[in-house]
Amino acid sequence: MRRGRHSHPSNPRDAFHPPTHRLPPNRLAGTRPSRLSPVVLMFALPFLTACNHLVLNPEDSAATTTGKVIARGILLIPTFGASERRINRYRNGVPVTDGFHSRMAEANGTVVIVGSNNTANSVATIWLQKRGLSVLERSQLDQILAEQQLRLVRSSDDDAMLLHVGRIAGASQIVFIDSTSSAVSIRAVDLESGKIGWTGSAHYRDMRNKEPGDPSMKLTCQALATAWGFRQPGDIYIPSQQMCEPRDTRPQGLSE
Repeated sequence: MRRGRHSHPSNPRDAFHPPTHRLPPNRLAGTRPSRLSPVVLMFALPFLTACNHLVLNPEDSAATTTGKVIARGILLIPTFGASERRINRYRNGVPVTDGFHSRMAEANGTVVIVGSNNTANSVATIWLQKRGLSVLERSQLDQILAEQQLRLVRSSDDDAMLLHVGRIAGASQIVFIDSTSSAVSIRAVDLESGKIGWTGSAHYRDMRNKEPGDPSMKLTCQALATAWGFRQPGDIYIPSQQMCEPRDTRPQGLSE
């Protein structure tokens, strides 16, 4: 007997358990890995490696930073937003330095420090003593001035007078420190020749983004480290605390 279109199933249980239709194996999710995965991985790894190498680092110079930004633009690699803006802010917070040396004070030699900033004078004294030099204290300098019946009058003749007093005290160099709120300049005059033996300077680009701590201390350490060759001059991310406590007494290849 032929059943009608709307005839009921012969077995009542079939009404509650309709037949299931199985999908082909290639249509089931997760049953077989996609053939595109190795291809995607092959291109993703070099891309991620390029991203890693082109991330801006705090120690990068301005030229390196510019090169990385250009390379990322060519390769369409996205920037990393706020993290790199923080890096740039940190880079701008350390001083820009300059300096050179032609003749350094001999080891165990004596120098005289002259400057109006007590913090810079104290930092320079400790820094130079750690380099093996003896520093003539201001009280000793005043005593020699009194014995010679000399008086500093803040004129152009003061430098010549200080050179004369330095020779009497047996010093080999006089270290002059000039400072402002955002810059420090240091020069050492050789008492034997009267020429500048070494000089260093450091300044902040923007006092609003400077490193935490006393700026006179940070700038003095950076200027001294540049003059003595512990770091290269210029726009380089080097935290000032590292320059206040260099590991070596004197850089390798430093001329006496």
